[in-house]
Amino acid sequence: MSTHQLDAVPTPPEVLSLGEVLTADEAAALLGVSRWTLYSAANRHEVPHRRLGRRMLFSRRALLLWLEGASLRGAGKE
Repeated sequence: MSTHQLDAVPTPPEVLSLGEVLTADEAAALLGVSRWTLYSAANRHEVPHRRLGRRMLFSRRALLLWLEGASLRGAGKE
C-alpha cells in the first residue's frame, strides 16, 4: 500500500476523538465537582455516562451539552 493509499483511508470519528472519553476524575475536574459527587449523580442517571464493566466513562461532548442544557433549563431559578 502506498503512502497515498494510506491517506485515502478514512479515519473513524471515534479514533479522532479518543481524547473525548474521560475518566471519572477527568470528568469531575471538568465539572468542578468531586469524583464522589459525579459518581452519585451518574448512579442517579443525572449525568450522561457509560459503564464498561465496573468503570464509568464520560464523553466530554455529552457532558458539555448536558451542562449547557441544564444551565438553560435552570436559568432564572435562583
